[in-house]
This record gives sequence, structure tokens and C-alpha cells, in this order.
Amino acid sequence: MIWVLTLSFCLTCCVLGDIDPCLDGNFELLDSPGLRGGACKMQAGNVICDRSIRNGWYKVIHEDDFEHRQMMEGIVSPNYCGTSNPIWLNGTHPVAADGIVNRTACVVGIHGYCSKEYDIQIKACGENEYVYYLIKAESCNEGYCFGVNLPCAKPNPCEEGNSIKMDVKEDRSTSCKEKSMSMCDNSLKHGWYRIQRNGVDMKMPTTCVDQYSCGTVSPIWLSENEQTTKLWEYILAAVAGIIVLFIIVSIVSYILFKKTLRLKKIQCDKKFQEPKKQSQLEIQ
Repeated sequence: MIWVLTLSFCLTCCVLGDIDPCLDGNFELLDSPGLRGGACKMQAGNVICDRSIRNGWYKVIHEDDFEHRQMMEGIVSPNYCGTSNPIWLNGTHPVAADGIVNRTACVVGIHGYCSKEYDIQIKACGENEYVYYLIKAESCNEGYCFGVNLPCAKPNPCEEGNSIKMDVKEDRSTSCKEKSMSMCDNSLKHGWYRIQRNGVDMKMPTTCVDQYSCGTVSPIWLSENEQTTKLWEYILAAVAGIIVLFIIVSIVSYILFKKTLRLKKIQCDKKFQEPKKQSQLEIQ
């Protein structure tokens, strides 16, 4: 029985040891990636704390990024990467042929740019794409840096707290056509808004709205989609016109070509018949 358990444990270790951290499901996404850029200064009330992460494999990418973020190579100043004590890579990234490599991560602190070290691992999953085995930070003022010279990313307006909620009534509806109303939005702040009526999200109209609608003299409506549609309609119409013109020109050219051949044949027949008639007259 003991032998069976030992064998089972060894087999489990061997199988787990062969797991590729680059494959989906074998890594986690590190939180707050948009604040981890090397040019992102720490924000009061929104400080990155990697004391809360677990030891494990991570990938780092923000929703606005075009590619995965790389850990910062080289020293970082305090109070950047979204935290007071940034953690940077004291070394270089591997290539795919290197497999999993061991690296050292340095913590910026009161004793210099490498006042503390963490042993991490890195694997190249493809071109400019890596997974990192990160170690839980010992202090809540420490955070891993990802994104070379990247500024703080703009907050996601869909996330709670990143937009202004505006509760509206029926007076903003397109069916409200009271000419005595003159609602004015020149006092609104620039920013993202979530428009709701009775707790339900509302949409801007995407077709032309009549004057004296929506509780105001000059209603504002969303025309981008319609303009895009019209542009494609113009393009398709132009292409169709070119095709029709090409067909007409081809038909006319074919008709003229056939007519030219027929005229040439008639002229050749006349030239052939004239000598023949002259020879017949001489015989007579």
C-alpha cells in the first residue's frame, strides 16, 4: 500500500513538472496592469500592493495594450509603476530556446534601487510574449513593474466608479416634443456618462431627431454609425457604377469592332469584283 502511494506521488510530480506555463489555464493575469507602467506615477488611493498575489505564473496585459507587457529591465525610480516600492527585473528576458530561466527581481527601497531581492522565473511563449513566476511581495508597498516607459492607462469606463451616472426622465425621450422646454447641457463636465432611467441603461438615438425633441430646441443624436453606413453605400454604388460602365464600354467596343470587320470585308469584295468585271469586258 505504501509503495502504491509513493508511486502515485512520483507520477503526479512528474506530470505536473511537464506543465507548460504558456498554455491557457496554466497562468493568471496580474491585476491592475494599466498602473504598472514604468512612467506611471503612484496614485493616491489606488496603490498597487503585490502582497496579495499568490506565488505562481502570470501574464500581464491591459485591455488597451496591443501586445503583452514585459517586466521592466533596469532600475525604476520610487513611487512609479503604481506603487511606492517598484520591483524591477535585474537581468534580461530569455528567448524561446532557453525555456524556463531563473532571474532576480529587485525592490526599490530605502537602501537603494535593490534593497531586497526576489527569485523569479521567466519563459518566452513567443515574440515579445512572456510568462513570469512571481513571488508574493513581503510588503504592501511593493509592486512589480510591467510596461517599459508606459504611462498610466486610462481607466475602463465600464468598470464601477469610472463613469458618471445620470438619471433621466421622459423629457429626454425623442417622443418628448414640448416646444416650451429648453434643456441645456453646457454645464456638463467632460467625461464618461452612464445614462439610466429607472435603473435601466438608455441609448442615444442613431437616426436624425426632429428639432424641439428630447426636451430641448436642438437635440443631439449619434450619427457616426449612419455616416459609416452611408460611406459604404457610396463606395458600393461607385463600384457598381464602374462595373456597369465597363460592361457598356465593352459591348459598344465589340459592336464597333464587328462593324469595322464587316466594312473591311465589303471593301475587299468590291476590289476583287472590279478586276473580274474588267476582264469579262475585254473578252467580249
